Formats: sequence, C-alpha cells, structure tokens
Amino acid sequence: MVCEAQEMLRRVRLLDGALGTTPLCHLIVLSALVPAAASLRERAERLFVRIPLVIAAGDMETMPERERLIDAARMTLGNGEPETALPTDGVRIAGLIDSDRVEALIAEVHSSPLGSVNPWILCAELLGTSIEYHGARCEVLEPYRRRLLDRLAAFADQSPQIFVRWLVNGEERELDERLAAVLDALRGAAALASRAP
Repeated sequence: MVCEAQEMLRRVRLLDGALGTTPLCHLIVLSALVPAAASLRERAERLFVRIPLVIAAGDMETMPERERLIDAARMTLGNGEPETALPTDGVRIAGLIDSDRVEALIAEVHSSPLGSVNPWILCAELLGTSIEYHGARCEVLEPYRRRLLDRLAAFADQSPQIFVRWLVNGEERELDERLAAVLDALRGAAALASRAP
C-alpha cells in the first residue's frame, strides 16, 4: 500500500483514537492499512463508535463484503508487477505475501460462518511487514503483525460469538503496545516524507 504523507497522517490520527480501547481497534487497523480490507473498513469504523459497544456476529460483515474481500485478496495475489518507485512524499507498507497461505485462507473464508475470525486472519496475512519512506525502511510492523496473527488464530476454531465477545471485552496490552510503536513509526515516516524536497 502506498499513501501520500498527508493521507497516512490522517489514517494514523484515526487509529490513534482507537488505540487501547478494545481489541476491535485492531480490526480498524487492518481495514485502514490493508487495501484488500477496504470493503470492511466502513463497517469496522461504524461498530467502533457504537455506544454501548454491543456487537453480534451478524454485525461483523455481509456476504457481499466478504466476496469483495476475497476478490481483492485474489487481485493482490495476482499482482505480480514489480514495485514502482515510491514518491518522495509517500509512505509504503510493504512485505512478502505467502500465496499458499492466502489461498488456503480464501478457501476457509468461503466456507466459514459470517462473523467468524477468518476474514480478519486473511486481512492480517495481507498486512505488510515494513514501512518505507524517503529512502528509509522500518521493520516495526512485523512484530505487530506476527502477534496479531497469533491472537486472531486463537479464535479460528471458536464460534463467531466467542470471537465477538473478545473484540468487545478483551484486553490486549502487548498487542496495543506493539500497535503504538507502529503508529509512532507511521507518524514519523509521514512527517519526514511530507517535508521531502
């Protein structure tokens, strides 16, 4: 994903407001930083501002949103073009994708119940591992991605209701700390990129 510096700063401000509230904030991170997750972004943001935060599995997604996610994930896999040069005022989230793993997840998403964790595991697999900007690279995203995948995978064999209960009531201090480091890095990268000549 490539963003102009000002757009990345806008996304970071959104994520700053969600940080440390409930694990739902990590779904907002995925929807903001993974282009394939765009179909789920508005829904995740709407759920986050719901007061009181009461979510049912059926609130998490619809079949059309799921199909758009699957199509976007397949397009990501099919995009074998080399990376284009990063504009001087741009920030890129980059990383290698395990195509076999993503294909297997697409098959699981097709057959899993609506509201399950599987679409979000797919999004996390598509999240990059590094932040590139103005001739520099930062790898702080990789530890966050790894921890997020571990936590989401813990719900792979659970019902959507258990996953939703975690999203609303869970506490993830280590994950939140890693996300805070990612947001600091994105903020710094965007600030430097915005000042590039």
